[in-house]
Amino acid sequence: MTENASDSHGKYVSSIDVAAGEIIIVYGNESHSSLAGKVLILTPFATEDGSIVWQCGLSTYGTTSGGTPIGDNTSNRSTTVPVQYLHSACKA
Repeated sequence: MTENASDSHGKYVSSIDVAAGEIIIVYGNESHSSLAGKVLILTPFATEDGSIVWQCGLSTYGTTSGGTPIGDNTSNRSTTVPVQYLHSACKA
């Protein structure tokens, strides 16, 4: 991964960036038409026992488990992948 998010890409991903403690994945044009240009956010949380949990997509796991966000989490981006295409762990 480099400083430029568009340098980290592949057939189905147009960019991967790390900003404000979050991993921001933007799907590319060769992915399914319902995903092209959509965003998936992964947010890290620290738990009381010092473990790291990741909240992905529309999940509320990090916030409902009493975790504390790592980083400033101010990317102001949100997951735009339609819920039916999210992994079950990434749903609300």
